[in-house]
This record gives sequence, structure tokens and C-alpha cells, in this order.
Amino acid sequence: MSEPACVPPLGRREARTATSRARILDAAVACLVESGYSGATTLQIQARAGVSRGRLLHHFPSRDELLVAASRHLATERLRATAARGGGLARGLTGGDRLDRAVELMWETFSGARPDPHEHAGRRPDLRVRPARSPHRPAPVAVEGARPHVAGVASGTVTNGIDPAATPSGTGCVECDDAGGWWVHLRRCAQCGHIGCCDSSPAQHATAHASASGHPVVQSFEPGEDWFWDYERGTGLTGPELAAPTHRPLDQPVPGPAGRVPADWQQHIH
Repeated sequence: MSEPACVPPLGRREARTATSRARILDAAVACLVESGYSGATTLQIQARAGVSRGRLLHHFPSRDELLVAASRHLATERLRATAARGGGLARGLTGGDRLDRAVELMWETFSGARPDPHEHAGRRPDLRVRPARSPHRPAPVAVEGARPHVAGVASGTVTNGIDPAATPSGTGCVECDDAGGWWVHLRRCAQCGHIGCCDSSPAQHATAHASASGHPVVQSFEPGEDWFWDYERGTGLTGPELAAPTHRPLDQPVPGPAGRVPADWQQHIH
């Protein structure tokens, strides 16, 4: 017997959307704690959340938007937890003891530290001698700026994930060609020339290559397009002219290649 349709379809979609957004934010918080701001990449967060690249970008189009939202998410969760733990503050405590506990809860919320229950017994914590940072939290790391324009980089020199001398691996997605698969659009690794399929394609091999190889930048391999994309920072950037050819063959269809695209291809894209 099927489940009764007590929730409208739109409600179910909204619930799924909220669930995937929360998974992404939880993963982003974990990556921030472990790697710091500059080390928390969108590829790490995507892998930890178990979502597709398209799903992550649907919720958070840029890395900065994602990390700002993750910081707000963390603050909201900590305040909620503090409110729950402080709900019984009035029970069994009076005067200075209530104030002591309130200060301790505030400290735990915003520093991540838990005071020794014996260290400050019977007295208010001395905030003047507390460490400015919990030993469990990483020291702040300088935020790196956007990757600069590298149009003047020398041929054969890898700068910011781009090697203008690296030639394309072929005219189609390497892994799709090996497996007899198909793609929607093609992306070129700007560091080694690997050609992979885009995130709308069923297999998303360009993103998989970037994650496995650590090569962060791709360029479109479509005719008339010369934009670059930085997977780590989740943003577009400018770059030099790469070694020819700079796009797939003009007679190659989209989606492609000819003879391998199923009739219901639109049902399989992301």
C-alpha cells in the first residue's frame, strides 16, 4: 500500500531542498573547522556532503556565499544549543551562581571551550586571564584573494593551476570515450589538458578529474567560449590563451558524440 499523499508535492520538494542545503552547510562547517577558511574548498565540501556539483552551485553559486552561510549556520546552531542548555538556569541557582553559569554558557558558545568544573568552583570565571582562542580551534589563516589574471605566464610554466603549453587530451571526454558514454558539454583542465564532461552531463568527469588530480582550473572546450572556472574558489576568472585546439570539433553535436546519445537524454542530465 502506498503512502497517503498528505503532503503536497511542492512541500516534498521544499523538504528535500532544505535537507540538501543543511547537509552542505554541515559539511562546510566541518571543513572550516578542520582546514580553516583558505583550506576549505568547495570540492572538499561537495565530497563531504555527498551532493553533485550542480546541487551545490544551485544553493551557493560562489565559495564566499557558501562559507558566509556556513558561519551563520554554525552561530545559529550554537545559540540554539545554548538556549536549550540554559533553559534550566533558574532552577537551583540564585544570584551570583546564576550569573556564573550564564557567563560560562556564553563562553562555551562563542569560544568552543568547556571550563574545568573544578577550576572555577564557587566563583565567576576570570575573563581577563582566559585564553583569547580555544586550543581546539585553528589559528586564523590569511585569506587569499582571487586568482590573478595570468595572461603573461610563460609557456610551460604552471601558474595558479594553468599551463598554457598543455595540449588537450583529445576531442571528447576521456572517460566517456573509454566507457562508450556521452556528454552535454566539454571542459578542459587548464593544467594538464584533460578533457572531461561538464556537471550537466551524466558522469561529470571534469569535476571528478579536478578532485582526483588537484588541478583546480578548467576552461570551456566549447566553440566561442573562453571562460575559466576555479573549482576551489567556486568562481570564474580570466586566463591566458591555451594551446590549440581551444574547442571541440565544430561538427560534433551537443549533446555528443554522434551515435552514443540516447533518445531520452534529457532524463539523464543534472
